[in-house]
Amino acid sequence: MEAVEAVEARYKEAGYFLAQAYLPPQKIRDGDIEILITEGKLGEARLEGESRVNPDVVFKYLDRIPKGQAVTMANVERQILLINELAGERAVLDLQAGETPGSTDIVLAQTMGAPVIGRLDVSNHGSPSTGEKRVGISLIGNSPWNLGDQLSANVMATETGNLSSYNLRYELPVGGDGWRLTAAASLAEYSLGGNFASLNASGQAKSIRMGAAYPFLRSRASNLNFQIVADHIQLNDRIASVDLDLGKRSRGLTATLSGDWLDEVWGGGSSRIDLAWRHGVLSLGPTSAALDAFPAGPGTAGGFNKANLMLMRQQAIHPKVSLQMQLNYQLADKNLDSSEKLSLGGPLTLPGYANGEASGDSGGQAKLNLRWQIYNDLAVGVFADYARLRLAHTPLSTAASNHKRLSDSGVNIDWNVFGGLTASAILAWAGKEAPNPTDNDRPRLWFSMAYTW
Repeated sequence: MEAVEAVEARYKEAGYFLAQAYLPPQKIRDGDIEILITEGKLGEARLEGESRVNPDVVFKYLDRIPKGQAVTMANVERQILLINELAGERAVLDLQAGETPGSTDIVLAQTMGAPVIGRLDVSNHGSPSTGEKRVGISLIGNSPWNLGDQLSANVMATETGNLSSYNLRYELPVGGDGWRLTAAASLAEYSLGGNFASLNASGQAKSIRMGAAYPFLRSRASNLNFQIVADHIQLNDRIASVDLDLGKRSRGLTATLSGDWLDEVWGGGSSRIDLAWRHGVLSLGPTSAALDAFPAGPGTAGGFNKANLMLMRQQAIHPKVSLQMQLNYQLADKNLDSSEKLSLGGPLTLPGYANGEASGDSGGQAKLNLRWQIYNDLAVGVFADYARLRLAHTPLSTAASNHKRLSDSGVNIDWNVFGGLTASAILAWAGKEAPNPTDNDRPRLWFSMAYTW
């Protein structure tokens, strides 16, 4: 029996999770025994329960699992995970004996997902010039056309009214192998206040993006995804105090390869890597072109390329303690427009500094965060960040340094208050590097609250 169990275990390790080994009636001669294996074949696939997704859409995924052949865990797991990524679909896999001997039927128990998900956000993540306190509302429609598609809209405004943004996005699954098409449009309008109010400056940014994504690898333990996005961005700025109108247009293509995986290294953890390449063309209006012309200007007009790398490791240290390590890096082939530079400062990058404290054409950042999960709904952490920027690929002057270093440290807290209400706070201190003259050396407190329904 030990030999039978060993053979069956070997098959299951290879992914044939339905395999069964047994001893047929036989006469043992010379110590040799015969062990028969039924690898397990897929019979039929059935749906039970109700879903917002049309059954024909779900069966496109199920039909890719080979029928009448040996079934592997990789075949089934990929397709079931992709089905559960359809908006409005919640499905649990059940395996039942098929009508044909040795076959197994797949039964998906479906439950109806929420038709609409809403989220209200409140934070102080803005800047003094356009308003620090922000309020945003997002609505997500799940499978509005019963295709597993998703339509989302977001509106955000600051308490001063100096900044508002509007975003609309649509995502459509295509076929049964994980392809997705996306389309998005956004509009942002601003006017500067605070220390810049005398400029009487305002502006508008419009963008349209279209893309496609495909999962080369999809499993619970590891994933590899590819995405390509084409965009068109129109920026218009006006400084009324000097009667100056600045316009520019950018067209670009961004390709991203991202992967993540789980492992048992040093007690277990997760890793992620994102690698992106972007090519774009910047076109400038007459006034902007005159100010940009090299050698007096930075020479950002025309084609440009940049690459971005993100490495992240979440390492378990104790059942309730983990260490997150992250590295971000950008490399450009020329002087970039401000909208394409690596910008640092604010709660998402360097919370010890104001939003947009520094930006550069190339540079990198290292982040460390030690997190303690005190309770299931409460976690605290301590963090430290370090960044180094190359301000310009080709500096206009060699008199000043073309590099800038920034660092900070602090504490953060995440709290699931109740139901769909969450709250987060960050208290951070800037490093010894001198801040901008308009800034100060006090610690910065960032907070945010969100309610999801």
